[in-house]
Amino acid sequence: MLGGLVLTGGGSNLVGIEKAFCNHTHIEKIRIAKTITQTINANDPLINKKDGTLNTVLSLLVKGDMNCAGANVEVANDLFSPVNPHPQVQPVPEVRTARAINDTITSGVVLTAAEKQKAEEEERKKKEAEEAERLRKEKEERRQAEEKKKNSFWYKTVNGLKNFGKRMIEPEDE
Repeated sequence: MLGGLVLTGGGSNLVGIEKAFCNHTHIEKIRIAKTITQTINANDPLINKKDGTLNTVLSLLVKGDMNCAGANVEVANDLFSPVNPHPQVQPVPEVRTARAINDTITSGVVLTAAEKQKAEEEERKKKEAEEAERLRKEKEERRQAEEKKKNSFWYKTVNGLKNFGKRMIEPEDE
């Protein structure tokens, strides 16, 4: 954020918004974008108003030169008058193939019920395997600690004294 912040939209017209952002973010470089750089010719005074309230919509219109359902749209010098008001839209052939259940799922993909169930099952198995591995490691650590304890000098000494005490107390068989 070395370049600072740029505030835009209707909220940027609030009194003291720059100071509020500066206090909250501790960033000194804050400016307010009151308009976009694209030339706009419109009869509506709301669109021509230079207060930043329509910056998002106007910016999307500036960059919206592609028809999501087909070919590119030709745009004239201003946003609101296309070169050809009734362009011939060429249909795009549908080339989608169904996704297999075992395909890698990326973010933004909505899972089907079967995929959700499979993902939950895999997650459950993964957690069970991790839990089994954790228990195995704990058991191995306890075994090693017990082994270390039994091999220690003090354990052997105390055990030897206990055995000596037991032999002293037991009656001798003649």
